[in-house]
Amino acid sequence: CYTKNELLVPVVDLVKEYKSLKTGRDRMLVSAVVGPKMSESHPDCGSWRPGERYKTMANAFGGINGDICEQDFAVIMSDLGLQVSGLMTSFILQNYAVKKTIEVWVDEVRVAEDTDNGWTYDEEYHIVYFHGAGVPERGSTIEIDYEIGAPG
Repeated sequence: CYTKNELLVPVVDLVKEYKSLKTGRDRMLVSAVVGPKMSESHPDCGSWRPGERYKTMANAFGGINGDICEQDFAVIMSDLGLQVSGLMTSFILQNYAVKKTIEVWVDEVRVAEDTDNGWTYDEEYHIVYFHGAGVPERGSTIEIDYEIGAPG
């Protein structure tokens, strides 16, 4: 795909096709452990290619992105394990949100916007991600209120 990229289906078309496969409340997760951008230096990584198409797919579905050049895969494997077990760490909103209006509750307790132990919002794909101690336990009731906005 690196030598004949003109033959590749555009990622936006792949995202639409994958999303069309979902029915009802089914959830599809796409994650990627791939090479970083070519502009990033990794002298101890050996031979690698960037995985931007895979990363875009993972982002579009609230998945996890890992760097193949990492020396320690403990965090990425832990995160992938949580996803595979069914513990939800990301939620795709039905609509784009005005970020400053987002309020998140888990089991009627308000959760703060926090990259370490709360939630963050991906404006491009309208996904709320939970992090650290902010990840809801299985069976929790999650409520996300927001004002509907325009695509990022």
